[in-house]
Amino acid sequence: MISNALLKGVEPGERCVRRQFRYASCDACVRVCPTQALSCADGKLVVDNDHCVKCAACLFVCPVEAIEGVETEKRFFRDHILVAPFSVIAPTVEELLFWHVENHIRGVEMDPLRHPQWMLAIARLNLRLREYGQPEWTFSRPAQSKINTSRRALFHVGPEKTASARVQPGLRRWRQLWAWMSDFRVTIDKHKCTLCGACWRACPQKLMIFNGEELIIEDVKCTGCGACAAVCVYQALTLMPFVSQREHQHFIASESHCVCCHKRFWSLNATTKRCLFCQRHSHGMRD
Repeated sequence: MISNALLKGVEPGERCVRRQFRYASCDACVRVCPTQALSCADGKLVVDNDHCVKCAACLFVCPVEAIEGVETEKRFFRDHILVAPFSVIAPTVEELLFWHVENHIRGVEMDPLRHPQWMLAIARLNLRLREYGQPEWTFSRPAQSKINTSRRALFHVGPEKTASARVQPGLRRWRQLWAWMSDFRVTIDKHKCTLCGACWRACPQKLMIFNGEELIIEDVKCTGCGACAAVCVYQALTLMPFVSQREHQHFIASESHCVCCHKRFWSLNATTKRCLFCQRHSHGMRD
């Protein structure tokens, strides 16, 4: 039975960061769409369902799992190898990484000349697996059957054991599966940051924690949605793709007393003499 969501077509749900934050710049789904059915207009995500082929590529790259109205492709495998039939549109690296971890797939059985898009997808996958320190996938050509398939029923020969499955998408799930790897790096300009708290309150993954003494950033939780950068009015935060095995980042906060209002405040820059409020008033007019 087809759900009502699938009948309506692809659309961004309420979790989409472009719906949540006015200055969000996330375009992961737009960049991965093979038919250019997704685009951004006036800061919002627009879907042209007449061009959408429901390949589900957007599902695997959305950092907040906001895409609705499409389901993942069913794949076929045998002995840890993906086998035919193959989709016309090759899967994303993110989807193949799910197959790598959850189903322990380690290669594909296909004629590379008939599926050049898949060849490129596997090449990209192997580059990522190399960065992760994981075994790479291999290609193998389909074996020629020794039995005439047209006479299979006559001889009562059963088909080779082939299983099928779909993987559940989501970069948040992906971060749980690859908990020791970081795909993004959050950097902070200590001279611009005021520790206002907007970034760690906006982050859906809660990767930033301020405990009163230091700001801790767990890059391994980051899915790259950019909500933190979208809400930083001081432009003190930068998010960039960066694959690495990273420890937590620690930024020591200095406790000071404002020279204008004499109230206590915290800063990542030990040389800062005025609190956030007095910095916004040239004459220190805070009561």
